[in-house]
Amino acid sequence: MGHRRKSRLAGILALAVAAVLLSGCSLIGDGGTVIGFLGEDAANADRMRTLAADVAKLDGVNEVDGSFDATSAKPGPALFVTADAGATTDQLAAVIARAAVDYSESWSAFLGTVQVTATEGSVLTVTDFSRDESQVTAEIAYWRAVEQVAGSPLSLELSSPGIDFSGSVISAAQTDLEAARSLQRNFDELRELGPAPTDTGILLTPGFFVRGILPDPTYVDVARELATLAPSTDPTVAGATGSTFRWAAIAGTPPGANYILAVDDLEFSADGTGSAGWKIVTAAATAVATAGLDRVTFSFLQGDESRAFHLGDCADEPVPGAVPDTASAEVLLALEAAGVALPSDTAPGFCQLWNGS
Repeated sequence: MGHRRKSRLAGILALAVAAVLLSGCSLIGDGGTVIGFLGEDAANADRMRTLAADVAKLDGVNEVDGSFDATSAKPGPALFVTADAGATTDQLAAVIARAAVDYSESWSAFLGTVQVTATEGSVLTVTDFSRDESQVTAEIAYWRAVEQVAGSPLSLELSSPGIDFSGSVISAAQTDLEAARSLQRNFDELRELGPAPTDTGILLTPGFFVRGILPDPTYVDVARELATLAPSTDPTVAGATGSTFRWAAIAGTPPGANYILAVDDLEFSADGTGSAGWKIVTAAATAVATAGLDRVTFSFLQGDESRAFHLGDCADEPVPGAVPDTASAEVLLALEAAGVALPSDTAPGFCQLWNGS
């Protein structure tokens, strides 16, 4: 009996090993290396093997690593490509076009990913394959042009579009503060690139965020002025100090800007006097309030506390039972006492939705 149990166990182990060997291999293709295939499904593993070998032969491709995960809660294909340093926009688009054939026809029921590393820190990730090659090429060309203006590696993600979102996001690493500063400093160059392939994409860098069409330069002029008082930063990082500019132009709603200031020394009195941090706030508030801008929120943070005021016709409905923002109201009085000329339509607190067009 013990001998039969050992034989049966050995047979099971042999089958398991054979299955792993069947789903994995390593080969060299023209113009690139194909490595590391793992997958439970032999047919999908074979299809991925063929896809990766085809991609490895494309111009501009250095290395390819493909797999089909059939065991996780979200099974699907994943293709990771390292491009040559001098790979062109058309060559990167050709990688996505070849992958889209299998991803759209054979794997449409799965959540698939193609990731192409153009240079260190410059990564293209595609999880939606409904775009045609010309659309993908346009997205890649715009991304690489924005990257030149930023002077820093940026990434592009092309995901499924939504009602008011194209699924296109150009972003910088959370630690790359220089990207935001360069985009603000060279904003005229950014505008000269012309409109993005879609007008509902997102440009996301620490300190500079744009959703939809680019803002009028006047809004960015104020952001640059704030950056001289407190350099661009990511306000979501604990302990961060500096300034952030956010712009949202979502289809069907009026566009608006949000200037965020994070300070670590904020003490002030009703008479308008205060600490060094308060002097930065008053200078920033003056820049925002006197620029003649409409639909603007100015908020400033110290630790977990935030205060804000907004300029323009806010459409927010009062929330029943909401606690009045007395802290922001007190700040407005202190700013006026400090000599800040606030427009007549200034009100305390944030505005989430604006009236107008």
